[in-house]
Amino acid sequence: MLFFIKSGNFVRRNATTNIMAHSFWNSSHKFRYTLLALRYFVTPFHVYRLAHAKVRCKSRKDKKILHQLHRMGIVHRSSSSHSKK
Repeated sequence: MLFFIKSGNFVRRNATTNIMAHSFWNSSHKFRYTLLALRYFVTPFHVYRLAHAKVRCKSRKDKKILHQLHRMGIVHRSSSSHSKK
């Protein structure tokens, strides 16, 4: 846990969660991530992490999501770089 002093009050923040969530919420593709998440029954954060190679493909569903991201023009590299070797 990290504690920051902001105008006399202590604010508790978790450093790892704050970094990952911050990038998703500022993403211009947030709506597309949410649509794909609803379609494949995963969270929008999971779709975001797949798109940015923060997590590897572990299932066929993940490969389908990456394929859709590639078709939408969000991911510009091949999905083989995300898969397990």
